[in-house]
Amino acid sequence: SIQQGANVTLEVKVQTPGGTFIDFNDPTTSLLWTIKKKPADQPPPIQKTASKSGTVATFTLLPADTKNMTPDRYVYDVWLTYASARDAVIPLSTLVLEAAATSAP
Repeated sequence: SIQQGANVTLEVKVQTPGGTFIDFNDPTTSLLWTIKKKPADQPPPIQKTASKSGTVATFTLLPADTKNMTPDRYVYDVWLTYASARDAVIPLSTLVLEAAATSAP
């Protein structure tokens, strides 16, 4: 789960069936993280492209990304695009968005 309005960093490494890690420095390789209420929602309210460095791809979710979203259950996935192929590296999964913390008066 994540908290509404929080900074969130997600680092991803993708290992091939042969055991090597994908090199994200390849300009034809990209990762996309989507968060949506229902699997069929288009366009997703949140779509993030990863910054890439070697074998690590990093997604950053900023406070403004979730600030106006209703705390609830959402779904997310991460897709790898390379050359002419597209694969889900994190299949559709559940994400709980919790209400932002409030400070006591």
